[in-house]
Amino acid sequence: MKIINGVPGDSIMHTLTRACAVSRMEYKPVLLEINDVMILVAENANRDQIYQEYQEKLNFKFEIEKLKRQRQQ
Repeated sequence: MKIINGVPGDSIMHTLTRACAVSRMEYKPVLLEINDVMILVAENANRDQIYQEYQEKLNFKFEIEKLKRQRQQ
């Protein structure tokens, strides 16, 4: 399985598009890492659905960080 990392300066949508293209060219899923969020991108994946999944995981990550900060105080 190939791992694709987000490049600083690239937009999220550009990175998602690149991951979808690589997955289609290789006919197997790739693992995408953007801002410490890991997403499995299948060859028949929809870019908008992957973006939605990314947003949900990122919001979850922020909520966890918020809870950790509250617990430390």
